[in-house]
Amino acid sequence: MLSSEIKMIRLRISDYYRDPLMEPIFYKIWKLMIEVQYEKTLLKAVSQLGHIPLATSVYERLIPVFETALGVYYQSSYYVAKRPVYKADTVFFDRFCYDFFSLFGVNILFLEIQHLEMITRKVYSAVSYNFDKDIETGGTLTKKGEAGLGLHLISLECVEAAFTEDALSESKHHLSVKSRFLNKISENMKDIKTRIQIVNRKQSEEDFIEKVEQEKRENDEEEVRSLQSPDRRAADSGSEAEESGQPGKKKTIFSTMLDPEAALAEKERKKEDKRRLVQEMRIK
Repeated sequence: MLSSEIKMIRLRISDYYRDPLMEPIFYKIWKLMIEVQYEKTLLKAVSQLGHIPLATSVYERLIPVFETALGVYYQSSYYVAKRPVYKADTVFFDRFCYDFFSLFGVNILFLEIQHLEMITRKVYSAVSYNFDKDIETGGTLTKKGEAGLGLHLISLECVEAAFTEDALSESKHHLSVKSRFLNKISENMKDIKTRIQIVNRKQSEEDFIEKVEQEKRENDEEEVRSLQSPDRRAADSGSEAEESGQPGKKKTIFSTMLDPEAALAEKERKKEDKRRLVQEMRIK
């Protein structure tokens, strides 16, 4: 394993092992572990079970139980407190939380805290057993008022893996089906969004083209208006005033629309007058 991967694993463990989401299930597991060393009557007098240490020798015998229960998720016990590297005689709750996540090894890089919480609960079910339960009837073996054995950690040889290769492949199949369904929905939403953008873009382009054409028409009308002679503009204004019975007013861009055909006819007339004037000058 590369040093960069080891560093990433340690950082991920440090981020997760004190997460509030994991604290309730870790306390349940820790209670099972310390009951191996302490009497129940003693533990009832303690309010915070996390403050009770566990002997390192007992701790080392219990860790393989969790290695087996993790099944395919277990990879390494390199960081677990064990002698001779671990010098202290006792192990506390926080160290157990760190060691439990270290058992995942590189797998922890691909799991979120919600997945780890679910896996830990499955492990708790795999390593614990209610010794008062009647397997045949589903009830309890103890009579009313009797103190039973209760829930305890089971021995290593009785532990079964909570996660096997077959179960994991089956869950991967269901997850892949769900993933394909969600991906299809996501692609459809992207397609709809793209279509909306295209429609909006087309509408914007059409509005822009219409605006340009409108400006072009206005420029052409302005050019035609500038080619008209003052006499013609005055005549047009006077004729329109006579028809309406009102005194003639000077036409402006904002008050009237010009006749393009009349403007072109005026332009041709001026050209013809210029040609006639040139011919008369040649004759003289």
